[in-house]
Amino acid sequence: MSALTMAAVLAVSMVPAAQATPSTAGDAQLVAVEGNTLAHTIRYANGNWQRFGHLDAAPVGEPTSVIIKGEEHLFFHTSTTLRHYIRHVDGTWDLAGSVPTVTANELDTMAAAGLNGRIALIRKHGDGALLSIQQGDGTWSTWESVPLGLQPVWSESLTADGGTLRVAGVTADGKNLAMVSRSPEGVWSSPTYRTLGVLGNSLIITAAGIAQIGTDLHVMVSYSFNGTRLWHLILHADGTWSDIGEVESNDAAGPIPNLMDFAVAAAPGGSLQVAVATTSGLFHTVRHADGTWQRFGDVAGAAGPVNTTRITLSADNG
Repeated sequence: MSALTMAAVLAVSMVPAAQATPSTAGDAQLVAVEGNTLAHTIRYANGNWQRFGHLDAAPVGEPTSVIIKGEEHLFFHTSTTLRHYIRHVDGTWDLAGSVPTVTANELDTMAAAGLNGRIALIRKHGDGALLSIQQGDGTWSTWESVPLGLQPVWSESLTADGGTLRVAGVTADGKNLAMVSRSPEGVWSSPTYRTLGVLGNSLIITAAGIAQIGTDLHVMVSYSFNGTRLWHLILHADGTWSDIGEVESNDAAGPIPNLMDFAVAAAPGGSLQVAVATTSGLFHTVRHADGTWQRFGDVAGAAGPVNTTRITLSADNG
């Protein structure tokens, strides 16, 4: 371990966020940007929450994270630098994780996914997106273009199905999802589109989050229509789509205050975990494998209050 890495681990071990609680299958880790810090908590597999702790970081962009072999990999950027923090299985943090090369003027939103034990990182670039994959020696592949089609995109999400990467982008007109896959051999599929403008021209998709569960791709979409709300739908392996589900209905997870940001993560047993930042707090729900939803729970009541509008969520699948 380098002197820099050792110093980073020792420094962060003194703050509450580094409580040495080993990661366990079924745990989910939530990170929220709060002022000049990153607030971190764990939702354990039994449904209990760890209290929030904080890491000094001065983040600017939205964070993204993924858990691989029990270690949480957290990416975010400051005004000048892309950062990679690693929370090890024993609960200690390394603040000097490797990152792909990117200049300050190229820093933008990102999404991360686990790809057969490695990290895949996508970032917005102009009207499209670029992908880099961490190699076995810790270096990163050269950024490659993600062929999301001719329409500009303003938001991207990333997940993996074994060795296949899947990317969803929200088109800049706010009407469509652009979907594309990258095979284990590095070959990209042609993009397909899913139109979601079912409520007319006043509907605007603001973001999408995707998670692979079994053979199904679960898609969570926030949309603006008399406030910002959440939809859920599934792209099945045969290419068909489920009906759109209203997450905030009384028959699902229940109503919450106006949404600002959300994050999704696949969890063991075919469940989907969803965290939401709203104008008045943080909320969390689970979609069970049978299609039923747990009611939205107040994260602040269990983990402590955090004032945030930017979050990321990752889950340990064992």
